[in-house]
Amino acid sequence: LVRQRARIFYRIAPYKRTADLHRGRSPFVRSRQQHLVGELRERLRLWLPELFTAAANVQEAVELVLSFEAWERLRTGQALSRARAVEVVEHAVRALLGIPPTGVARRSLRKEKP
Repeated sequence: LVRQRARIFYRIAPYKRTADLHRGRSPFVRSRQQHLVGELRERLRLWLPELFTAAANVQEAVELVLSFEAWERLRTGQALSRARAVEVVEHAVRALLGIPPTGVARRSLRKEKP
């Protein structure tokens, strides 16, 4: 799921960034943004049936961690490579759902090259 979203977010990133600049002034762009969020939420529940039994706060937190905005922050704001961003998101989702980590080595908080 995380890798699939990473591929999608990579493809839509330039368009999403541009749309975000116009969202405040355009009802059409706002409606498309709401549609995208709804579609991603629907698919999330198909891929992670554990969410149906999770607390509401956990559901919302998982949705946030798997959002484009979180992905953009990791890739652009924190300058993480694509592979490292995938690791971070997978770790966060596992932690929120109480699933043991996959054994990815601990890394420092140093900046990485994209």
